[in-house]
Amino acid sequence: MRSPATTRRAVVVAVVSAGAGCLTGQSPGTPTGSQTTGEPTTSPTPPTPSETPADDRTRAVGDAYETAEGWTVTVENVAVRHGVRKFGTVHVDPVWADGAQFVVADVVVDGDGPDVTDLDVAVEVDTLDRSGRIYVHSERNADETRQRFGYAVPTDPAPERAALVWRPNAGPTVRWALDSAAVRALGAAPEFSVESFTAPETATGSELETTLTVRNAGERDGRFLAEVGDAAMSDQPEFALDVPAGETATGRPTVSAHFDDDEVTVVLRWENGTKERRVRRSK
Repeated sequence: MRSPATTRRAVVVAVVSAGAGCLTGQSPGTPTGSQTTGEPTTSPTPPTPSETPADDRTRAVGDAYETAEGWTVTVENVAVRHGVRKFGTVHVDPVWADGAQFVVADVVVDGDGPDVTDLDVAVEVDTLDRSGRIYVHSERNADETRQRFGYAVPTDPAPERAALVWRPNAGPTVRWALDSAAVRALGAAPEFSVESFTAPETATGSELETTLTVRNAGERDGRFLAEVGDAAMSDQPEFALDVPAGETATGRPTVSAHFDDDEVTVVLRWENGTKERRVRRSK
């Protein structure tokens, strides 16, 4: 049974505290400062003065905060994702979290400040319990002053407000409030099911086109994430498909096949299962 303190309100914040060690991080091309949720967003809504402590500094997502030492911290490209692509020890892997969705965001340090990966970034939910962060794959990570992080946020109870927050060892707390659309997205996860997955029975070349149809029975638009590729390989490429709430969508991922024998096995792996299709080499 959930305690009364938990059911009263879920206040979700991601915290960036300078000077602490690293804890145990989607989609390139999002304009700087934007927040993406799979549904239209609105302008950020900061907490009301009565909810904001006197030592807080509120910024819009994408706006920099300059420290007394002259370097700045910025939180930008905020999104809500059902699954994310995580940096693994060898390659990138898709990950999901039971009973949770991910807030993902770029944290940027500009100037003579600490290494961005040395900032202590965590998630707080209502009782201030912290969970770990993961490193999310993004082409923007090539810039050493920034890192894309992902924070698994429980979806029950649904949050009423959310923000990304930096609480330095000295100085005011800095808050980047998530807009209302992002907060709604946190509490309304998409529900994906694979309706069909097909591949050709025979093929002559090394490139195979598969067809994948996905249904979203959830209450909001979402991005379906999976791996599709040759089962003989140690890693299969990730494939993402945007699926509106209450609808189906079809994608056609291309698979690079390696016909060492007379057939190849094409595998689809996603959050809730695996499907395989065998393709024979044409004579």
